[in-house]
Amino acid sequence: MLPSSSRVSPSPQLPIEIYANIIDLMDRPMLPVVALVAWAWYPWSMHNLYSLIELKSRTTYDLLVMQLRTSPRVQNWLATTRQVIVHEPHHELPEAVAQHHEQFLDAFPLVFATALPSLQQLEFQGLRSSMHPTFSRALCQFRDLTSLHLACVTLSSIAPFSRVVRAFPHLETLSVSDIKIERLAQASLPPQTLRTSVRLHHLHLRHLEVDTLRVIANWLVGSAPLCSSLRSVVVDYYAPLGHSLFVETDNPVDEILEASGSFLETFQETDDRSLRHGHTPFDFSWSTALKSFQLCLYVAPLSRFAIVLRTVSLSKWVIASDELGADLSTVRSHQIEHITVRLRITSVGLMRANETISFPGYFQSPSAVRLHGVMHRSCFDALKHVEVMLEIVYAERPDERYISWSVEVVHEMFKPWVERKIVKFSQTRKQLEGRTSP
Repeated sequence: MLPSSSRVSPSPQLPIEIYANIIDLMDRPMLPVVALVAWAWYPWSMHNLYSLIELKSRTTYDLLVMQLRTSPRVQNWLATTRQVIVHEPHHELPEAVAQHHEQFLDAFPLVFATALPSLQQLEFQGLRSSMHPTFSRALCQFRDLTSLHLACVTLSSIAPFSRVVRAFPHLETLSVSDIKIERLAQASLPPQTLRTSVRLHHLHLRHLEVDTLRVIANWLVGSAPLCSSLRSVVVDYYAPLGHSLFVETDNPVDEILEASGSFLETFQETDDRSLRHGHTPFDFSWSTALKSFQLCLYVAPLSRFAIVLRTVSLSKWVIASDELGADLSTVRSHQIEHITVRLRITSVGLMRANETISFPGYFQSPSAVRLHGVMHRSCFDALKHVEVMLEIVYAERPDERYISWSVEVVHEMFKPWVERKIVKFSQTRKQLEGRTSP
């Protein structure tokens, strides 16, 4: 529907760029209404409306297909679309049950490939192992796609994942989250070396179970030169309850770090790894051009699933200090400018009135001496900013005595960089139920 010619035009005293900036800030549900206000507003409103297409049900999918076939105007706007999100709502159901629901993800590439010549970002939620054979073959028609996000995916093996990723020759950004591979034992076999024209620049591996991460990392590294030009890596992974995260010398992320070599500039860990028995640090020795990285530490009893009602002992701080030092000691790049360290401090119980903790207990420990020695290394001479983010988790109310002591320890941990006046500390507080304390 076009705006009526009887509508009042925007004030000529304001340039259209002003209205365009305002429209850019509007929520998507408002755009169809804004498009009807005036002729001058219509093009930019519709451009923004069609720049991102979200298909979250069979109904919305069928409606867009009908408009594509009957409306030249919709065809023209779709030709400008840059981003599409396709969410099959039944991905959480067992596959035998999901087959009885109206699925549309399989047909999306065949129907829309030629209609979306400007598509650059594509997100699939709900990919299945039993996708129609034409699905992966038709994906290659999105010739200019540079960014792919796969979320909430359940696959029988690594093969369907491989076919989807390799379908886009110009892919630069790959993001995967909440992927489950059912036959991990078979998928973990040494992969056949595969060549591909894809050269990723950005890789995001989010909320992956560690065995799944290992399979995906093996495939990524084995599909040369897929990871050889990586500039940024984001990782977030976990171990099943009751399992340790890695055995010694077995860190699948290191395979990716080695493959990316001197191209990698930024690394970000968005969740901690300190829940396992035995710490295997990241190996940054390959990343000789690294400029910034983020690490996470969890200062708490060994398992977050078995937090006891007491404050955390000094020994847990020593473990956290050693883990941080182990990661920092592998750094070889002399271009590091920014480091972020996220520290989650768990204080479930309250200190007893007569309970005291000796500050020198950490300040004079060999752990602190080792960590400070690492921070004095020449590879950190170019360091300009260190951001230390404290997240304090408590039960009913925070223990101010313990928190005050914890803050002192954290400042001592980063003393060499504090003395250089390059450290910024921030603090948030959360109850275990997830409510944030002001």
